[in-house]
Amino acid sequence: MEETQHDVEAWFTLYSHDLYNFLVYFTGHHDVEDLVQEVFMKAMLNKHQFRGRAARKTWLFSIARNLAIDHVRKEKWRRSVLSSFLPFFRSEEKGPDEIAERNEEFHFLYGAIRQLKQTHREVILLRGIQGFSVAETAEILDWSESKVHVTLHRGLKELRKLMTQPEKGGDILASSVK
Repeated sequence: MEETQHDVEAWFTLYSHDLYNFLVYFTGHHDVEDLVQEVFMKAMLNKHQFRGRAARKTWLFSIARNLAIDHVRKEKWRRSVLSSFLPFFRSEEKGPDEIAERNEEFHFLYGAIRQLKQTHREVILLRGIQGFSVAETAEILDWSESKVHVTLHRGLKELRKLMTQPEKGGDILASSVK
């Protein structure tokens, strides 16, 4: 069954609201518009794979589920990496003083990242900040996945070291870095 671009656009009209609600419940966030858009982009790119064995809606929801799992996994990993450096990621309620402290700590973190070797900086930014998977990071950097793992480990170790050195201003966060 050959689907056209027009068919996928019609699917958007029919199913985008249901997919939005599903993704909100699945991820726990209301800002899932990008994920909904990505579902339909994947459907458009892979419409030749839709054979009509399942309902269109079922196929779209399976795409949405897989994207949501990837999104949640990336977000969890990203928060895990950042929270090891910045304790305020663990707290959702922030007053003005906490926000000011958070901004100062962000500035310090990004300053420390800028001091890293380029390879360490790239892998930390792609994996930890942007949330790309190991495979995606390897593809972007044209590295093997094992090189991504090793370089990330070394980069995070160096970043911890920079952030705990009093002469570099790291004593601010020394007690929170593990």
